Order: sequence, then C-alpha cells, then structure tokens
Amino acid sequence: MENINENVGENVVGLEEIESEDDGGNAFHYDSREFVIGVDSEANFVDINLDMLTEENLRKLNFANLDVAYNFYNNWYGKMKGFSARKGKERKNAMEEIIEKTYLCHREGKRPINTNEKMGKKKREAKPETRCLCPAKMKVRKLSEADIMEMNNMRNAGITTPQIYGSFVSQSGGYNNIGFQKRDLYNEIGRQRMLQLSDAKGAIKYLRERELNEGSMFWRHTTDYEGRLQRLFWCDNGDLAMRNATKRVLPNAHHRLCAWHLCRNAASNVKNPKMVSMFRKCMLGDYEVSEFKHRWEVMVKEFRLEENNWVKEMYEKKRMWATTYIRGNFFAGFRTTSRCEGLHGQLGKFVHSRHDLVGFMKNYGRFLEVLRYNELEADFESVRGDMVLETNLHALERSASKIFTKEVFTLVRPALARGSTMRVMGCTQLMSQTIFTVSKYGRSHKE
Repeated sequence: MENINENVGENVVGLEEIESEDDGGNAFHYDSREFVIGVDSEANFVDINLDMLTEENLRKLNFANLDVAYNFYNNWYGKMKGFSARKGKERKNAMEEIIEKTYLCHREGKRPINTNEKMGKKKREAKPETRCLCPAKMKVRKLSEADIMEMNNMRNAGITTPQIYGSFVSQSGGYNNIGFQKRDLYNEIGRQRMLQLSDAKGAIKYLRERELNEGSMFWRHTTDYEGRLQRLFWCDNGDLAMRNATKRVLPNAHHRLCAWHLCRNAASNVKNPKMVSMFRKCMLGDYEVSEFKHRWEVMVKEFRLEENNWVKEMYEKKRMWATTYIRGNFFAGFRTTSRCEGLHGQLGKFVHSRHDLVGFMKNYGRFLEVLRYNELEADFESVRGDMVLETNLHALERSASKIFTKEVFTLVRPALARGSTMRVMGCTQLMSQTIFTVSKYGRSHKE
C-alpha cells in the first residue's frame, strides 16, 4: 500500500461534540507532546477514543492513504456521531498528485429547487430534504515526495522548521498556493522519527556507519544490566592530531589552566569567599618560589585544607596555573578560555535542547565541518601573496610575516614599527627579569 502521508487539516468535523470526558482511565490516552498519531489501517480505529478526540489531537492523525482517511471519517467517526460522509473537492499539483482532499457531511450544501417545484407542478412526491448547509468537513493534505526530500535536505543543513515552511511559501507564491500547513511538516518529522530505531540504537547505527566511511572515527559505549545506553564516547582523532601537531610545530608550547574556571572550582570545592580571594592572589601574583610556597602554606593552615583533595591536586598542578611557575612562557595575554567560550556560543547555533541524540550528533558534526572549512579558507588567504614591508626592520618584518597569519601579523607590525625607531643603550640582568635601556634614534641623551 502506497504511503502518501495525508494529515488532517483545518475545519475538522463536529468540534462542538469533541469534548474530553473521564472514562475511568480505560480510554486511549493522547499525549499533547506527541507529534503524530499513526493510522495505518482500519484496525487502528479501535484504538482511538472519540470522546477524548480533541481538535488538536485530530490534527495529529496521520493516515496511510486517502482510503483510510475516508473510511475513518465515514465508517467510524461519522457513524459514531450519527452521520455519513461524501467526497468533496480535491487539489492536485503539477505532477497530477492529489495534495488536498475534502470530505463533507452528507447534509452539506442545499438541494436546488427546479422550475416545477417552484410552480407546484410536481408529478410525484418530492424526495425528503437531506441537505441543510451543514458546515462539518475534514480536510487531509499530502506532502509530495519532492517536498519531503527538500524538507529533509534543509533540516540537515540546520534550517528550522518555520524557516523551511517560509521557504515553501515563497516558492509557491503565497500561503494560498502551498497546499499544506506548517503542522504537516511537524507531522512528517514525527512520522520519520517513529519509523526510526530508538534514540540510542539510532546513535549507535549512525556511529557504525561513520566508522565504515571514516577510518579515523573512534567510538565506544557502555550499557547497564538492562541493556540501556549508559555512556557514549566518540571522536574522529582530531584532538590527538591537534595535540601532535602542536608538539611538532610548537614544541615549547605550555599548557595553562583557565584562571576563571580555577576560581569557580575553588568556590565550589571550598565554599569560602576569603579562601577564593587568597587562592586568586597565589595564582596571579608575581612572586618568587619561596614567597609563593609561604603564601600557600598560610592559606592551607588558615582554612584547614590539609586534607582537601582538590587543594592537594591544584598544588601538584601548580606549574600549569601559578604565575610563579609559568613566568616567561608566552600566552599572548590570555589567562582564561574566553575564545573557547566563544566557540560554545557558535555551537549553540547548531545544537538545541529539542534535538534527540542522533540529531545532536549530526548537528555537532556539521558544526565541526564548518569550523574546519573556515580554518582551511583562512589558511588559504594567509598564504596567498606576500605582505608589503613597511618598517625599517625589513629582515625582522619579513620573518614575522612568514611566521604569523596575516591577521595576527597586522597586530604585530605596529610594534615592529615602534621598535624600529628605538635603539638599545644598555642591558641589566636581574634575578628573574632583564631590563633594557632604550632611546630614540638621534636622541641618545634622552633615555
């Protein structure tokens, strides 16, 4: 049987009769959060309690084909409510596919009065009047296969359902010409989800397919004693590749922990504002090693943190966050992961709380693809052409233009320009720093 996915449209029948009643808990339960209620054949009719069938739930019915829709309205709903139905108008698309069908109450309309009836010249008894302008009707609409394919493509590109519907409206030349409603898109999405495996099985299937197509994909999962998914981990070895590349290109790079997160963790693990303040001073203060150790011991004793595991762990990792131990390493002025937080904001444009597990994984993958494409594009722009030298330190400027990206180089060059106007007059070496005495060219008496 062909599945053409008709959905109930507007002006549903007998709305004044469809009121929710308490049936003792034995009725078919409608969940307002469900996208769609599948009606594949007449066997499904008995599962629908008509006394609980509200307008909203009626709009969620998804009939397998036009015959099932008509049989439901005529043989089941109509007879239960005391009327029969007949077929009304239909609309077709350019492919001659029926995209909308109307089913009417048998008493819809008004029987025309012929001339003999008007003049009282009837030869036989008139038939009983059966039509009384009854407005009750039910419309079913269909999304064509081309529409479904286009909708799925746009969803895979991260376009929201309201935006997809707006695109269809624009393509068809207006709301009157589109042939279906926004609700029909949501119903089709719900129908597709019902046909899928469970969320966890769908995620495992998705990762297996990626593992076959991508040699670098790695994933593992665990289940509980009932076979339900507990933990799921996956990566495409990008993190490992980035770490290896960093070691190769920047062998002296130093890993620094985020100052903001450390202060937040201190507050959550110790829960004492004064301790957080002292910890922050230990972290950011430019102390000698002996001074740092003294301040740390004072803090630990004052707040009785000798047995605090987090405090012990932080002291073991002091070379990753304390200014005393990371002095001299280059961090470009960064003490926090503000750029990572910016990435989190970008990620929020791709993944949302409404996504299921499979949807999250697919959209997260799209986010990574966009980042990598942007990086590839930036790399190309950075190596295309040579920067024009503008300072007097040509050799140094040329070397910097080869090391830095063009965007960063435009930030470095002003410092070179200022440096080219100075000369070193003297140098003094101290315990932990070096002091240079400089002056402008031609002004050696002004230091």
